Amino acid sequence: MYTTYAKCITLTAMALMIAVSPGFQDVSASEPDWEWTDARREGAIWSSLALNPHLNPFSFDIEVSDGEATLHGTVDEDIKRDLAEEIALSVDGVESVVNNIEVEPGHIGDEEPARRTFEQTVTDTTASTAVKSKLLWNRNLQGLDIQVSTDEGVTTLSGIVGSEEERDLAGELARNTRGVDEVHNELTVDTGLERPVEEAAEETEEAVGQVTDALSDGWISTKVKGVLLFTENVPGRAIQVSTTDGVVELTGVVDSAAERDLAVESAEGVRGVQSVDASNLMVRD
Repeated sequence: MYTTYAKCITLTAMALMIAVSPGFQDVSASEPDWEWTDARREGAIWSSLALNPHLNPFSFDIEVSDGEATLHGTVDEDIKRDLAEEIALSVDGVESVVNNIEVEPGHIGDEEPARRTFEQTVTDTTASTAVKSKLLWNRNLQGLDIQVSTDEGVTTLSGIVGSEEERDLAGELARNTRGVDEVHNELTVDTGLERPVEEAAEETEEAVGQVTDALSDGWISTKVKGVLLFTENVPGRAIQVSTTDGVVELTGVVDSAAERDLAVESAEGVRGVQSVDASNLMVRD
């Protein structure tokens, strides 16, 4: 069980790093013939089981070899045994399944607390990553000087900022992030910390490993899209983003004028954005 758990932790961390990286793209869209390794297939099966509300992924051991998946474990119903097999078969690259899952009526897995701990860990890690990204990308903050940690939905900000305004802004950005229930703002203010925006942008570029110009149109579009996805009360997936010479265009449909205004405000806060055109971001009738 531990091996599978560790693999999923690793895959989750990799997904988070990819999601906030400057050059993030949809790999499946750009490389449809990408070849999965057996280890990746195992992780994909485990993740699919974790997403199903009827199955506990910690009840299973998974092995994949040359496209054949072998499942071990114990469940309390035949239908769960069959469901796990069908989920494994649905993963790209899995050609067959050897189902060694045992059925014991009344069986209650002893891994449920571990599952809850794991799910909370993933939620907290995702929230911290989202908050840190928003702080790094905001034009009015020196995000490298701020540390972020999240424990059971409570996000703590620590470090030094250059003004009370920066401290308050960082707190609001964290508070409006998905997965954050409460913010402990422990940032201290040092007015001698202030640096030119250009210098902060260069440090941000280096921190996230950006190879090209940190304020390129592609970089801006990626960061705006990320901020919209991370921000509470903004339907980020429903909004398309494009940038030309620093002018960001938002298109799509949102449910209210408040959502539209918050999307515009969030986009305007990203480094390098000269202006935001939301004329094609419609409010649903």
